[in-house]
Amino acid sequence: MKLNPANVRHLRRAALTFMLALTLLGALLPGAALAAPPAAATQSAAPQPAEWNGGNCSAYYTVRHGDNLSSIAFRFGTSVQALMQANGIWNPNRVLAGTVLCIPGGFHPQPQPQPWPPSGDCNVCHFVRPGDTLSSIAAFYGVSPWAIAQANGIWNWNLIFVGQKLCIPENYFPPQPQPIPPQPWPPHPIPPQPWPPQPIPPQPWPPQPLPPCPPQPCPPQPCPGPQPQPCPPVYGAWNGEYFANRDLAGSPTFVRQDTAIAFDWDSVGPGGGIPATNFSTRWTRNEQFSGGNYRFWTTVDDGVRVWVDGVLIIDFWRIGPATSVSCDHYLSPGNHTIRVEYFQAEGVALMYLKYARL
Repeated sequence: MKLNPANVRHLRRAALTFMLALTLLGALLPGAALAAPPAAATQSAAPQPAEWNGGNCSAYYTVRHGDNLSSIAFRFGTSVQALMQANGIWNPNRVLAGTVLCIPGGFHPQPQPQPWPPSGDCNVCHFVRPGDTLSSIAAFYGVSPWAIAQANGIWNWNLIFVGQKLCIPENYFPPQPQPIPPQPWPPHPIPPQPWPPQPIPPQPWPPQPLPPCPPQPCPPQPCPGPQPQPCPPVYGAWNGEYFANRDLAGSPTFVRQDTAIAFDWDSVGPGGGIPATNFSTRWTRNEQFSGGNYRFWTTVDDGVRVWVDGVLIIDFWRIGPATSVSCDHYLSPGNHTIRVEYFQAEGVALMYLKYARL
């Protein structure tokens, strides 16, 4: 069948219109399509870049799964249209993983960012929750998404999992505002008062033999006469050991029960023979938890360490101004032991700790 010239012109015009529409779609949405998984038949038929550009290639790049022409062009400082022309690509939204692309001459590679902090160089961890994104987590901790991605080996910023534990690089700015309504700090604990001396009943004259001592809840005391008894522990309180040095060395100067770890000693110190500077404290407490992810906050001047069941979850042992540090940690239902160590070197003394279930 022989086509007349009018039909040939119509067919040619339709083909050119179709090609122009695809080109415009690729120019307007160059990053819409990611690299497709390689297929054996299609990949074997993909031409090499030199066949399309006459060998005028400054570099070669092998397409990986997740790439698109827009990201490749940005990486090498060229344009999507230049890549399409150099490699004979007519559909910018279909790039096969495993294809070797010719990078046309005269490209300007984008500067590479500085090496990221090692994955272990972090003091704060974050468990991914439903609805989290890398950008929202980065905004919450005041760091860049790139820093979090590099610290955790994440190459696809759109692929994180609920429950995934992320390392937040150090030197982050404390999150402002808090994701949950701030709770008022508990009031300053009232220092325990010494037990009042027990009055001695009047003795007849001449003195009579003293009766045997009644059983006491504390260890038996020598007779006769009442003896000073230590304060009984307060239920649910922290057992605080206070040292007159900042290394928790030797025996504590005194031990007391603190209802909460919420102290702003300023430049005075806890007293009781403890100096205003160069002292340390160790608090321990057993508590029943209902289970789940818990967030631990601490604001400290100078250094603090927090353990849960012997696992170190916050290590901020340094000399510096008041700083807030937090960490999310999973606790199974049941009884858990919390240990907090604190030291003050110089200047004002400040130590707060609280935790809550997320």
